[in-house]
Amino acid sequence: MALIFWFSTDDFSADNTGSVLDLLLGRLFTPETLAVIHFLARKAAHFFAYAVLALLLLRAFRGRERERWRGRWAVSALLVLALYAVLDEYHQSRTARRTASVADSLLDICGGASALAAAWLWRAKAGGQCSRSMRSD
Repeated sequence: MALIFWFSTDDFSADNTGSVLDLLLGRLFTPETLAVIHFLARKAAHFFAYAVLALLLLRAFRGRERERWRGRWAVSALLVLALYAVLDEYHQSRTARRTASVADSLLDICGGASALAAAWLWRAKAGGQCSRSMRSD
């Protein structure tokens, strides 16, 4: 969460990350193509940062339990993640060179929900424990 907070500062504004991308790929692509790549990279960063956060939260809620999955852990992880996504956008609204976006919060939540769904599917395939523990919640 601290890393996401840092990424939400002016140091990682579109102006700053765009100049790095231009330096790395400027000779390979047109400015228009670079703008699309930059946009997609920034949105992918939202999605994947919150996917990782969701898995870390799921693990934190699991604690020392022997079971690998419970629905309430996933719901708790998603609720904390959603709250943090909204607070992160609020934080960005308070910086000089960033803007807040409801769409980014929704993208963050989708990243987290996708990671949790993938974790559930992975556990279900690994032994069916997910279905049993989901019923017991």
